[in-house]
Amino acid sequence: MSGTKKRPAPLDLFVSYAGPDRAWAEWATWHLRAAGYSVELDVWDWAAGDNATLRINDALDRTAHLPASSADPR
Repeated sequence: MSGTKKRPAPLDLFVSYAGPDRAWAEWATWHLRAAGYSVELDVWDWAAGDNATLRINDALDRTAHLPASSADPR
């Protein structure tokens, strides 16, 4: 063993969302994965107690695309 940490694989997409949009984020992630993309979604891929800030930074470092939605303009 070399003692170095294995870097997680690159991602096609990292899906970030606000709490009320969780269902849409899960729906989009399911469809993207079904289409063959590698996608990271916190509620599916992170363990309870993980440091969210570190996990987000890591995912952003590894991803090629970040889908985003704007807030409700009302």
